[in-house]
Amino acid sequence: MTNAAIARAREMDRRVAVVVLDRFGRMVAAQCMDGCVNAAFDVALAKARHSANFRRPTKFQQDLLTDKQLFPILAIPGMMPLEGGLEIQFDGETVGGIGVSGATASEEIDDGQEDDGAQQGNQQCPERKVPGVDRRNSE
Repeated sequence: MTNAAIARAREMDRRVAVVVLDRFGRMVAAQCMDGCVNAAFDVALAKARHSANFRRPTKFQQDLLTDKQLFPILAIPGMMPLEGGLEIQFDGETVGGIGVSGATASEEIDDGQEDDGAQQGNQQCPERKVPGVDRRNSE
């Protein structure tokens, strides 16, 4: 899943880190491009974890912060309300998250959506065979 996002970042001359997690927050794939900032991996990991755990794009919570009364959401463990994370869905269920860091927010989302199947909202992605992950069992 990371290859398409990395390829898209190369087209835009950006240096990014991409992290894919399963629905339990376990790392499935990760890539850091040469020259990306050191913190990019940690931020991408946090964005992927946020999207998998909250089953929403990170931008959803980022947009909530325009209402100053909602700032307390920043205290929720695992909260990363910075655009660049998307949930990965299969058959209408969130099965993981992808996080991209190291470019502007809109470029990161573009990278994540270019990734053959990671889609925002209620759309679906093709089935992925991940060793040790049985998607038939409920959480």
